[in-house]
Amino acid sequence: MNAKTLIALLLVAFISAAQGHDYLLSPIPRKGKTGEGNQNTVKPCEPKTADSPKATEIQAGKSMEVVWGNGHTSGTYQLQLAPAAQDTVAANFKTLVNVPASNTKPQSATLTIPADTAPGAYTMRFSWSSGYDNCVDLLVTPSSAAASGNGNNINPITNQVLASGQFLLLADGQSVGVYDSRTGQTTCVGGYKVEGAECVRSGLSPGASAAVAIVMILVITGSVVGALLYIKAKKPLTWAAITMKAGEVKAKITNRA
Repeated sequence: MNAKTLIALLLVAFISAAQGHDYLLSPIPRKGKTGEGNQNTVKPCEPKTADSPKATEIQAGKSMEVVWGNGHTSGTYQLQLAPAAQDTVAANFKTLVNVPASNTKPQSATLTIPADTAPGAYTMRFSWSSGYDNCVDLLVTPSSAAASGNGNNINPITNQVLASGQFLLLADGQSVGVYDSRTGQTTCVGGYKVEGAECVRSGLSPGASAAVAIVMILVITGSVVGALLYIKAKKPLTWAAITMKAGEVKAKITNRA
């Protein structure tokens, strides 16, 4: 092999390697661009800049497709998650997806946010084992979150239009509260209480409450009838007798109605 051929092969190998660095295509990474040369230069994640896109919204328990370019035949790809306030330390990232490398272009994987993830700001890190990576800002919302503030949805507590960053919370087929991603606070309508970042029914369900009310009415009616009979008869009566008398009183009331 002559010198010219050797130099040509080395150049080809160098160019292939330079163009082989992996990068995210979707979602848009924090650097605000996709493609070669937009990988992180600060590890594990670069700080936000004026070009950084708005955080990608996703509910806890839901999934999203992550797509990247330039496949490789060695190493692995990882999709990791960390609270945004802790994304300056690599050890704070938890690996959620491992994908064996292949030369398919582009490649993709499904990232599922764990259902027990607390709502708030997070950073997703896409990383190839050879050290090329991108970071994406995520806003994880409660699992019951529905429509966000877009100028059309109404806050069930204030009856005002939802502001940007606010999310309706649903339960029992209706809007029962609001999660505010700007403050991390959840507010619920009457009859519901805050549990984690969700709104859950406080106390008994309507059906159970009605059943309890009926029982209480029967007990009170029986007690009143028993007291009256005791006064009249000057002696205590058995519960069976009280129940029987309560039935007679109820029948008379029904007939009169």
